[in-house]
Amino acid sequence: MPSDDDYRRRDTRDYLNRQQDRADFERLQRDRTSAVYDGIRTRDEAKVRSALDIPPASGGVVQPAPPRQVTAGEQFREHSGALLFCLEWTDAFPAELIEQWCDHIAALDIERPRASLRLLAALSESYDQARRRFKPHIMDVSRSMQFEEQVPRIGREIDWLIRILEHVLAYEAAHEADATARPTRR
Repeated sequence: MPSDDDYRRRDTRDYLNRQQDRADFERLQRDRTSAVYDGIRTRDEAKVRSALDIPPASGGVVQPAPPRQVTAGEQFREHSGALLFCLEWTDAFPAELIEQWCDHIAALDIERPRASLRLLAALSESYDQARRRFKPHIMDVSRSMQFEEQVPRIGREIDWLIRILEHVLAYEAAHEADATARPTRR
């Protein structure tokens, strides 16, 4: 069994190692800071980059690529998938109603925004009626909390899909107006 002296020696060794590590770190930071300030003072960009571990710059200034715009089709697929996911995992509504809603969602097509918007309007109305009809009594705390967690997500996803389709319709209308306003060549 180790004696008290062994523990003291080990603790002292650990303490000294930590002190040495701290001193090494402080020395490294001091050296890096000095190198950065020297580089700034002498306007030596390479020295500053080297001190900060930044790779050398290329010949010109590199501009970051602009972020890629998300298309309406991608957003539509994302939110229709999220709506299907929410419906699949909810226990707030009867299975046959959820199945009917899933069939409506499967019939949605961004290439036919007017028809899809009519389907979504019917789905939204059915959702609002079901939300009022199947809302649990406030005294049933666990079901009520589950309802309040799951059901608003469904409504938000329906709203997102409606906004996306309205945006597609507005975009089509604006581009149809541009196409009719341009003179044709003969």
